[in-house]
Amino acid sequence: MPLCLWPPGETGSESDALVARPFGTAMSDLVVDFGEPPNAVIDDVLRCCVSRPDGSAIDAAEIADWHLAKRRQGLLAVAVATRGPRRVVTTSCDASACGEMLDLELDLSAFRKDWRTDDVPFDTGRLRLPRPADLAMLGTNPPERLAQILFEGAPPGQQNWEAQAEAVLSAADPLGDLEL
Repeated sequence: MPLCLWPPGETGSESDALVARPFGTAMSDLVVDFGEPPNAVIDDVLRCCVSRPDGSAIDAAEIADWHLAKRRQGLLAVAVATRGPRRVVTTSCDASACGEMLDLELDLSAFRKDWRTDDVPFDTGRLRLPRPADLAMLGTNPPERLAQILFEGAPPGQQNWEAQAEAVLSAADPLGDLEL
């Protein structure tokens, strides 16, 4: 069974890495219920397929508290371990007169990003990278409230700082699709 060592970056050490095994190769994979909410499915896949380099399991509570960038990197590692790094995506040309189908080859290894930071500097404090529990609050709070929840420190000096916070978070996690 091939394992995938997924380092956080070119300068990362092996002790910082995740080891992923292919999904669908162990009996424990059968307990993943794809009818559950997406975060529960992601938790289950990561719990089943990702471990530390020494082979030790990662506690489910720890995985549930990983910020979104680290969760995404764990899923990419599982995808690479399962079917390799190359994917072909078929799409159609957007030009109205064309409509031709295009095959785009992607190398998932190119999406490897460093996940070791939990926060980024912002104005008079720091912005904590969002976790699933933070996004769960969006159902009951306006998006601007998420920036306020993620901010740690003295209140920012400028008005409407939430848009700037979104740009800082996007730069810290370029693979995320976070809108505040």
